[in-house]
Amino acid sequence: MPKEDSYHRSSRKFFSKYDKDNKGGLNLYDIRDLVHGNGNVWDPIGWFFAAFEWGTLYALCADEHGLIRKEDIRSQYDGTLFYRVAEEHEKRKNHHSLFPKEKLGKHNLLWEQEKED
Repeated sequence: MPKEDSYHRSSRKFFSKYDKDNKGGLNLYDIRDLVHGNGNVWDPIGWFFAAFEWGTLYALCADEHGLIRKEDIRSQYDGTLFYRVAEEHEKRKNHHSLFPKEKLGKHNLLWEQEKED
């Protein structure tokens, strides 16, 4: 069996503590427990920033079931999350435009302004 590094050990310990139902990720209740469980009584600013950090991650990565997957949490820590989110945003932006240029025709004032610039 390959030797497990400290990152994987701590990650496994983290999920065993907060992913109580073995859902494969964290929901809002798990995140609430995480923030409260790691909060310092004398550091309300730390509570706020921890809640802000996890809330932002939830807003970016929660799926249709309200879960942040383990891979998303791990990618936040290794720095690959934001590259993946940017790539997905580009795909959506190019694929599903709210105002497709072809359908607006001569009434497309936004397109006309872009062409003038």
